[in-house]
Amino acid sequence: ARSIDPDKLRRDPKALLKRVIALENLLHRVGQTIIMPAYRAQTYTKEIKSDNSPVLSIDLASSAVLEAELPNILNAPVVSEENDAPATPFHWAIDPLDGTA
Repeated sequence: ARSIDPDKLRRDPKALLKRVIALENLLHRVGQTIIMPAYRAQTYTKEIKSDNSPVLSIDLASSAVLEAELPNILNAPVVSEENDAPATPFHWAIDPLDGTA
């Protein structure tokens, strides 16, 4: 896993661009292969979390992929509505768009 050095990223625009493109590709893939097909086909389920808030199976599936793959782009904890990872000074913060509030 790569260590995080924001200053180095600022000094190396090619490295930063490479990670931005990787992020764009990951988000596009999640949207095209998980989120949109499930919405179009209405093949998702709604669950109630322990705090009594709703969550869709689409959110859980897309969040799982993002949590697994984002650290490959930049090694940092992934904080999401669906996990209890602690926030750090530098972290990914995600909440895949699924239509629940």
